[in-house]
Amino acid sequence: MTEIDLTCAAEPPCVVTPPSLYGGQPESNFQVSVTPDPATASWSASSPVPWVQFPESTFPMTGTQTLIVRIVLNPESFRETTITFGTTPVVVKQEGVATVPPEPEPGPDPNPDSPYAHACQDREPRAKPALPQLGPAGFAFHDPAFGTPMLRVTDETMGGSSFRVPSNAHLAAFNADSTKFIVCGQTGVKAFAYDGTTARAIADVQMASADVKTQGEPCWSRRDPNVLYTLGGQWGRTIQAVTLLGEGNAQTTDLLDLDTLGLDLGFDDATRTYVGGIITSDDSIVVFFGGTGQDKHHYIGQMPIGGTTFTTLVDTQTLGPLACLLHSAAVDLSGQYLALYPTGAQPYQTIFIDVSTQVAAPVTVSPGGHDALGYGWQVNADSGTAAWDAAQWQLRPLDALDNRRDLIDPVLTPKVVYLSEHSTWNNAVIDRSVPVISSTFRFNDESAPWRALDDEVIAIETEGPSTVYRFCHHRSDSRDEENSASTYFWYQPIANVSPCGRFALVTSNWEKTLGADPADPGRSRQDVFLVQLAA
Repeated sequence: MTEIDLTCAAEPPCVVTPPSLYGGQPESNFQVSVTPDPATASWSASSPVPWVQFPESTFPMTGTQTLIVRIVLNPESFRETTITFGTTPVVVKQEGVATVPPEPEPGPDPNPDSPYAHACQDREPRAKPALPQLGPAGFAFHDPAFGTPMLRVTDETMGGSSFRVPSNAHLAAFNADSTKFIVCGQTGVKAFAYDGTTARAIADVQMASADVKTQGEPCWSRRDPNVLYTLGGQWGRTIQAVTLLGEGNAQTTDLLDLDTLGLDLGFDDATRTYVGGIITSDDSIVVFFGGTGQDKHHYIGQMPIGGTTFTTLVDTQTLGPLACLLHSAAVDLSGQYLALYPTGAQPYQTIFIDVSTQVAAPVTVSPGGHDALGYGWQVNADSGTAAWDAAQWQLRPLDALDNRRDLIDPVLTPKVVYLSEHSTWNNAVIDRSVPVISSTFRFNDESAPWRALDDEVIAIETEGPSTVYRFCHHRSDSRDEENSASTYFWYQPIANVSPCGRFALVTSNWEKTLGADPADPGRSRQDVFLVQLAA
């Protein structure tokens, strides 16, 4: 009789995708792909704990397989274990009720006076861990790489729309006392009220939303925490104040109808112009308008809070050698400087008008990147005065535009070329320097090694040592499906910081895992996330 060897072959190593798992407190199911080496080998999976399960699988399996890994509800504290596929270990982490993941140690020379002193400050690369499994809107979790508390603000149940942070980071997305914010959807704008005054654990934040009627992206008053400035009227060219009265009630007041100014703004589908944007400073409201489409606007007007007409109105086509059409516009928080962002066909990227003197001046040295405006100051992303690198920001006074300095010193290495960002400085104050917030993203299939600050939400000190505080990976894949070398604008992780500096909103498609965009099934859904920057 022939003997049969019943001894099992040794477990093989396996390639497992994703290589680690990170779940929220609710029960989560992950789809995992396993390929053994050799490809025809048999393998088994094992878990040392009852809260990680393989509910639909029978082992051993042979060859490449896809299976479900279930992480059951966690009613207690943060927990971690290691499961195996063949001989390959996979780390599993899960959020709990009370305990947060350990925060990374700060880097060298931390600034103990910063509100962000608890945040990671080193310049070491941090790869993105496994994508956290999201719950619905209101789901609280922590960034697995940095430990920062985060909250999902919107989801697919809110009117069947993608939601985004306002497209212009100069807008005030948070109200004056940092207790309300807005998000922009394809079907309208929602205002959220929340109590974040005592929340160290962001799970304590309670939110309630209300729809806002507007014909463009609104902007909060920087004085009155209950007032939003919106656009309305028959042609969408009336500046309005919407006062939120609570319990979903609001009162709308017309402030200025642009059609009363005697300008030719068009009144039919072929010639009708519109307002490109509305932005606020502490004491004024600014709009740019007059174009039938983006990059065709050529008026910028400013009126004081409480006023009924413009005290400054500029036709940007009459600026002599600086004449231009506008892609966008903004105002610094003091209201003294209007910022013009001409179309790509113009010779200058940014022009500032000092409204106290009516003098216009272009930024001629290192003008690149998106920018953020404080009180008489600008921070913009550019190659800088030192060694060239895309991860560089510069600070300059608006009354001396060439008197700039680098904020990243020394620059990171190896050099990265294709890195962009959106910066926000709505937390700026008059009497001292505070960090500017930025969200970065790689594009154009950048080939340089992964570095610190890549695809992160960060804060950059604007005074003293060159310190960068690192909060989270935003997890938005900005690549356009039609051309991976380009970015799709609404995938870009536009950030917006609260006036108190404790919270930031950011747009993310969560690595394109949120389903199809309801308005464009060929693209991925986007949602808004709240990041807690400080206690």
